[in-house]
Amino acid sequence: MFRRVACVLPLAVFATAAVAGGERAPEDMLRGLYAQYDAHPPTRHVDARTLMTPQLARAYARVTRPQAGGPPALDWDVFVNASVQGGANADVQHLSLTVTPAGHDETVMAAFDNLGQPVTVIYAFAHTPTGWRIDDIRYPPDHIFPKGFSLQAYARRAGESAG
Repeated sequence: MFRRVACVLPLAVFATAAVAGGERAPEDMLRGLYAQYDAHPPTRHVDARTLMTPQLARAYARVTRPQAGGPPALDWDVFVNASVQGGANADVQHLSLTVTPAGHDETVMAAFDNLGQPVTVIYAFAHTPTGWRIDDIRYPPDHIFPKGFSLQAYARRAGESAG
């Protein structure tokens, strides 16, 4: 029972704040998302329908679903760029958000330390009729993703290889 309440409570607070305070700014949405990682153990529960554009939410649901009895195509926590295998692999510290507005879109760069390692996650936000929503999640190039990472592109490639 406690675990269920612990998982649902951050989302209930997130949803209530969104309704009570009007539309939430992208950086506020991300602060709410990363606050889930402060829970012990981290809740890491994402309601893609309230955070992401419909297109990205469908892609995220598709790539996080187990594939033919095996692991999902996306088998890591895309929000902290860390493995979810074998338990909690997130200890987000020193979160810094940098917002770049561009008309009906915004880019927010989240920089933080996760388990002592620097991480950068770039969120492309789109303003939709239901408010701000994440339209893509990207990482800059690194040793794992030499050309960088885009959740939209990754989901597209995973869909092509499954078909």
